[in-house]
Amino acid sequence: LYFHITWPYRNPAICAGVLSLLMSVLFVWLIYPHYHTRYRRIMQILVITLFSAGIPILIMTACRSACLAFIIMIVFSIWKYYYQLKKITMKHRSRKNIKYWLGGTILCVSFIYGMYQLRPMSANGRLLIWKVTAQMIQDRPLTGFGAEGFKQYYMHYQAAYLKTKGTEQEKYIAGNNHLVYNEPLRMAVEYGFLGMIIYIWFIYILFKAPVHTTIVSASARAVLITGTVWGLFSYPNEAFPILAILLIAISCLSSHDKNILCAIYPTAYIYKRFKVMLTAIICALGIILFNQYKAHHTFYNIYQSTTSANLESFIYRCSTLENNLKNETFFWMYYCNALNEMKYDQTLQSKIQNWERLYPTPETYIIKAESLERMGQEKEAEKLYRLASYMVPSRQKARSKLAILYKKQGKMKEALELANEILTEKVKNYSFETYRIHTALERIFENQIK
Repeated sequence: LYFHITWPYRNPAICAGVLSLLMSVLFVWLIYPHYHTRYRRIMQILVITLFSAGIPILIMTACRSACLAFIIMIVFSIWKYYYQLKKITMKHRSRKNIKYWLGGTILCVSFIYGMYQLRPMSANGRLLIWKVTAQMIQDRPLTGFGAEGFKQYYMHYQAAYLKTKGTEQEKYIAGNNHLVYNEPLRMAVEYGFLGMIIYIWFIYILFKAPVHTTIVSASARAVLITGTVWGLFSYPNEAFPILAILLIAISCLSSHDKNILCAIYPTAYIYKRFKVMLTAIICALGIILFNQYKAHHTFYNIYQSTTSANLESFIYRCSTLENNLKNETFFWMYYCNALNEMKYDQTLQSKIQNWERLYPTPETYIIKAESLERMGQEKEAEKLYRLASYMVPSRQKARSKLAILYKKQGKMKEALELANEILTEKVKNYSFETYRIHTALERIFENQIK
């Protein structure tokens, strides 16, 4: 896929998220009447210019979640700062509130429907993810799956769902996914309902804070509204710039509100009581992080200097980093791919378990199955090829490997049916991999496929 605007990020979602958060501050400066600076006129011109330039960029990103979050922030801010701050009678305020809440709700619902119609397949993909996520929550509602638990277990749940209940459309749109696209659901999956309740309570504390007459608190609230709504359809926990901006906003708002300070105060109290012990822990963590940095830098240098001619040296040097990078997905991916290239099957079978533990994908099980097939364990390889195909049914690589395995086992009927299915079905994303698969199947089953 190619996008018009991504900035330094791999897709426009994070770019649009950062932009919508920053533009939330600009919008507050546009509508907020209670700030005075020496260069007020210059500031107004600058804010209007930046805001006007940002709108078309935000639209060009085509990120629906960021646009929706920005619109909801605008509606909320206008209501909050134009009607709650004014000295209006309760009766008049009530009529105004109902009118503007109703108008804002209609606007948001219309916008959501329009965004769904713009890219229905993408929206249906999110609905599939949330449907499978609900099954994960149902299985462990109290304890959850732990930190990073969604990444570690979701693809297995998706495979089980698509194998037994998935519709043809769901099988077509399902992808290699490790993101929830909804922060409350992620908290429920990883930390159980208690985690989700704490998350919702913290959000409630932020928005329950009384309105202040400072532009800092108003800007911080706008940023948090945008970030919260964006988090209902995206993944702020995976985007460091988003987390950094939200943390700054929380700090700014908490400095003006005692309720938020009370929520944060226990941490400060604990630190005061156990200052020496906590300082020692912080120093120990600093040493660990420094060692992690050294290991990352070493691996980067190893990878940059590796070619197909010196894979054996790459494998040896990776083996020395196993303890320091035992929880790093990228490390095990490159390591296992190198082991597979060199056909070190016994070692691969033990190391690939770490990849399975951290970030299972169809490619994980295809590589593991290829290794088992070389070791003569064809039954186990067949099971893993099937698991990989159930995880992402629209991807053809696992099924093509399975068709070739069936031919090797003499199951020509199953092999031909599977090969014919692959060659005649609608391809979701045609790529070089697809071309290689089709070419290989046409060569292997020449004159046998009708």
